[in-house]
Amino acid sequence: MRRSLAVLSLAAAAALLAACTATAPTAAPAPSETTTATAPSPSDNRLIVGIQAVAYAHDGDTTVVSYTESQQLQDLLRSISDQDPKQATVDGPPGYDMQMTRYDYGGISLLSGSDGRASITVETATFHGVPVTTQEGIAVGSTRADAVDAGARDGYDQNGDGVADWLDLGSVEITGTQSLVNPGSVGIQFVMLGLDGDTVRELQAPANDFSDL
Repeated sequence: MRRSLAVLSLAAAAALLAACTATAPTAAPAPSETTTATAPSPSDNRLIVGIQAVAYAHDGDTTVVSYTESQQLQDLLRSISDQDPKQATVDGPPGYDMQMTRYDYGGISLLSGSDGRASITVETATFHGVPVTTQEGIAVGSTRADAVDAGARDGYDQNGDGVADWLDLGSVEITGTQSLVNPGSVGIQFVMLGLDGDTVRELQAPANDFSDL
């Protein structure tokens, strides 16, 4: 039986989405308890892309769905867009015998494998009228300076010009992993920001520094 989406207060949602100093297990469990409390007003409705979950603040409540729950993420985006996604099969990286499915909702897409986990890519500042941001308030269209002020750090320099084309935002240590970037350190997850020049063009999560996928 499919679980219902967890509905939490904004404070509880923030705790689940928080990064920086938290330590999480490799397979972070999805919220299992359902509580309801008055939180943001309808004018504050927004979709929040966190490191380990997506939160939808709406109608005075906040719904939180973990990236480990692909079907629930699909249900959430479908409930906001009121439409079914375009689906496409995607081959895994070279050397990996795997296939994934991309669910494209227009501006937001999910990539999901057979294990039920998903990653999200956001290429729009609003999704069917709902603002989409990170927990820190960074959105498509934000500037590099905005992202750095929010705590983003240089990630990947894709074109080798000495300026990072991808920034890493936030940090959650994942127990049982080792960083490929900082040998000897525990691996981390974060939200990745793709830039076009000095403007954020997309958000991706969850990203990490301990996997080569």
